[in-house]
Amino acid sequence: MPTSKIPGTSFIGSSALARISICAHFWHLQCFADATEITDPAAGALRQIQAGLDFETKFISTQKTIQPEYPEDRPWDGIQPTIQLMQNGAPLIYQGVLCNDRIFGIPDLLEKIEKDSKLGSYSYRPVDVKSHAKVSSRDKKQLAAYALMLEPLLGYIPDEGGIYLSNGFLEIVSLKKDIVAIRMAFETALKVESQSIETLPLRCGECSRCQWSDYCDHDRRDQRLVANMAGIDNQLSRKFVNANLPTYDQVAIQSPGALANQIGISIKRAEELIQVSRVWTTGQPEFLKKPDLPARNKPYIHYDIETFGDCVYLHGVCHVQAGEIGSRQFVARTCGDERYALKAFLEFVADWPDVPIYTWTKFENAWLTEMVGRYPEHAAAIKQVAGVLIDLKDVVKDSVILPVTTFSIKEVGPYFGFAWRAEDAGGGNSEAWYEQWLETGDESILTKILQYNEDDVLAMEHIVASIRKMI
Repeated sequence: MPTSKIPGTSFIGSSALARISICAHFWHLQCFADATEITDPAAGALRQIQAGLDFETKFISTQKTIQPEYPEDRPWDGIQPTIQLMQNGAPLIYQGVLCNDRIFGIPDLLEKIEKDSKLGSYSYRPVDVKSHAKVSSRDKKQLAAYALMLEPLLGYIPDEGGIYLSNGFLEIVSLKKDIVAIRMAFETALKVESQSIETLPLRCGECSRCQWSDYCDHDRRDQRLVANMAGIDNQLSRKFVNANLPTYDQVAIQSPGALANQIGISIKRAEELIQVSRVWTTGQPEFLKKPDLPARNKPYIHYDIETFGDCVYLHGVCHVQAGEIGSRQFVARTCGDERYALKAFLEFVADWPDVPIYTWTKFENAWLTEMVGRYPEHAAAIKQVAGVLIDLKDVVKDSVILPVTTFSIKEVGPYFGFAWRAEDAGGGNSEAWYEQWLETGDESILTKILQYNEDDVLAMEHIVASIRKMI
């Protein structure tokens, strides 16, 4: 069985250490799971990765850097050339290669600074280039890993690094706490490799960008872990594991008082978790209260938008009246047509006065609010629509407990038997599809986008109809 890493031998990269500091199970899978189970990034994720690379390339082109030479497929051959550049006092090194024991990484930049070190009267600090607007915890952990790699060369561990953000400015960040976290992550990785600690596929903030995400989703369900349940974060999952209550079957039969004591939570929270666990155990929903669903005898609309960058390129609706269901879409075939798509949508809604409009999350409300400033001539109409939007997700979430991990419509819809026509349906992917449409003009791509958007609004009505039947 092929694995991604060889325990005790393979390098542990800066990105891997940042992930291990949150999820040790990631390294277990890298070392012992079948690498053919790894999931390739979806179109939306690939687009984000490419956008980050494009930003980095554009930014670096404005800087005076020097880059060590090494084969692309053998980056470790760049370690000595990088050391040589540092010993020569190069002011700004791009994609230098660092290594300390088995910790390996390629910081975007190594910036020369005035500080005594083993190199002389100067030193270096690690700097990365990111296309986002704020420094993340992950950013700092990666810098901390680079700082540890610099220790043998500098004679000390740099306690600060820098991030060039999307605005082009350098933000200096303290790495003291993150260096401690990365040291612990390295020690954890070694314990995982020696199989002296057990790991479980708990959910965490890294799941959305992890190549093992689908594998872990199946594994969690097979093991019937508490981590499957909505509202259970990584920290709470670990409390259940430490209390020897890793599965929802075990939690479902606890008394509220016993569970509260074991986990360190309130009686009320314990009662809630027991009820959710019971739903997962039986697979049957339980109502908290009667949901405030659209009235059967009155018209209503489901509404969903698609965006590309800062452009709202598609407004889709599902309109329901007297049991009859129809759909309409208002699309900007280029971003320059955004105004016309918006105007067509607003004209449609004007023909349905005083009709409640349902969305799934408050995504549409936020975008409409932003568009008020861009299109002041339509401000009154936009505000009118925004004022009648109702978040159907909140209606469902507040009234019924479902055996779902999140209340994403892509999970709630399938629970009630709805299927999207596109197997890779998703908001991020729709942005990638629209970009392909703009580049190629391929009508089949636009058709796929329109079908995806239509399925989103039809899914909302399917959920409404399904819950009505349950009631």
